[in-house]
Amino acid sequence: YRPTQRSTLASIATSKPHSEMQFSSYSKMLILVSIQFGVTYALFPCKDPDHPGVHQALCARPLLPWEVPKGVPAKEIISTANKNTVVAPAVPSQGSFTCGHVLVNGRPSVERKCCLLPHHVAPNDYAIYLNSDLANNCYNG
Repeated sequence: YRPTQRSTLASIATSKPHSEMQFSSYSKMLILVSIQFGVTYALFPCKDPDHPGVHQALCARPLLPWEVPKGVPAKEIISTANKNTVVAPAVPSQGSFTCGHVLVNGRPSVERKCCLLPHHVAPNDYAIYLNSDLANNCYNG
């Protein structure tokens, strides 16, 4: 009688079949990131009839704490970063726009937006906007 053998056999008998698919947290994250980047890099028009006017196609990502402009008190850096988004112009492609290979202040974009802002963002430049301003003046591309 060997107790370790019985417990091993019992665990084998009660284990889940190998055909059942299980995803690790890493696999789930990888799938979500690839979907997000696929959406970000796809072509998108900024011609939604529900949003009249000439909208600028922009690529966006959250503002990072070390990008917060100087002069903001140290205790407000995180909240300021969380309230702002960095945007850069999307690139024209096949009659639409794309954020593929567009770096927003040196980092990849994670969102596409079509915005009717008071000032257009110049090509090869970026701008920082409050999330509330983008919510009021943009729609997702």
